[in-house]
Amino acid sequence: MFAAAQEATGSISAGRTRGIAVTSNARLAILPDLPTIAETVESFNSVFWQGVFAPAGISQNIASQLEAAVRRAVVNAEVKERLASAGITNWPGTAAELRETLVRDSEAWGNIIRTQNITVG
Repeated sequence: MFAAAQEATGSISAGRTRGIAVTSNARLAILPDLPTIAETVESFNSVFWQGVFAPAGISQNIASQLEAAVRRAVVNAEVKERLASAGITNWPGTAAELRETLVRDSEAWGNIIRTQNITVG
């Protein structure tokens, strides 16, 4: 079973579940004793990420204002500290970087789905 680190930490600490590894390419500060999968499977890296999306056709002016507001929020020291204490690594990026991440991850997981003949149902 895979779970987000911030969701799994409590049950791991309480001994209700046993963590085996983390999927990021670096160990997590909130679970420092858990190795990464990349320590066994070279170059493995699969992280849960979130982005802010807007409807197609949004004006560039509004999109720029939204991007600036989100960036101000996520680089705020208090927000960064709260995210870090929950085990969330904060990578404030640009709209272009989010687009690149979406394309890269879609291609990577699409290749896995196709090569392994994974189907729904």
